Amino acid sequence: MKKGKKGRRSIGKAIKKGFEVCKRAGIPLYWSKYSKKKYTIHQHLMILVLSAVFGWSVERTIDYIWEDEYLMRLLNLQEVPHKSTLSRFKMRIPARWFLILFKKINEMVGGSRGRFVIDSTGLRMSNPSYYYTQKIGEIVSIKECLKLHTALDVDTGIVASARVTLFRVHDTRILIPLLEDIDYLTELYADKGYDSTQNIMYVQSRGALPYIAIKYNARRGVRKRLLRAMESSEWKKKYGKRNRIESSYHSLKSYTRDYVYAKSLRSAIISSYFKVLAYNLLVLFLTPFFILSFPCFLRNSTYPDGRKP
Repeated sequence: MKKGKKGRRSIGKAIKKGFEVCKRAGIPLYWSKYSKKKYTIHQHLMILVLSAVFGWSVERTIDYIWEDEYLMRLLNLQEVPHKSTLSRFKMRIPARWFLILFKKINEMVGGSRGRFVIDSTGLRMSNPSYYYTQKIGEIVSIKECLKLHTALDVDTGIVASARVTLFRVHDTRILIPLLEDIDYLTELYADKGYDSTQNIMYVQSRGALPYIAIKYNARRGVRKRLLRAMESSEWKKKYGKRNRIESSYHSLKSYTRDYVYAKSLRSAIISSYFKVLAYNLLVLFLTPFFILSFPCFLRNSTYPDGRKP
């Protein structure tokens, strides 16, 4: 995300939406009634969202906010929290909060017609600074990478569910956990990495149609029937919606970079969730423009304030 005048406005409006989403999702302002109440949980969340947008470490983000009066006013801060405060907060935040926030953002753009596409992408994980590793020419080993699995709502462009695993975890094992976080499912689009009888039966048990590409070694059962269905033009047209997640991953990595800067696996996983949250907030800010531009959004969409387009 560019930090020019236009980029600052986009980031500012996305952060304002973030405070609204936190409030609607019921995220508490403080951990307990005995808190010092110097900073709110919402402020901590939005500072870490900024860190994800910029692709910076927490320390560098704090220094930047200190020098920017606009961001200080936007975050309603008199002074910026110390980096240790934010680091402890990142280790303490429950992962389920992100799932609640993702669902709330999807509701704010008009809900879902139950059509989802799932896929995964790699994120590099670096212990030292990303810029330092680039300067010395260090190559990050694939063993140190993470894999981000997401379920994208085709109609709203919002990531409704996400999981982060080590790079070697196979996609097939993550389909069911991803879909368990989704309340309403009518159609699912996925590539051959999710081809398994268990996954297909699960999608069908939810009353949904599985548009999952089948490997050509299918010999019998439901996989064989789906393999025959893949030859029809109607199936290919439906499966074409899977391309939507590829453009979303491109946008996510353009906005928030394709690496995570963390010193532990737990911190790297939470940082990855913050990338998805930052992406969703930016899409939430841009959604009214999408609604006006693309007819596919007119059927079941509303503005964030509830108005129909």
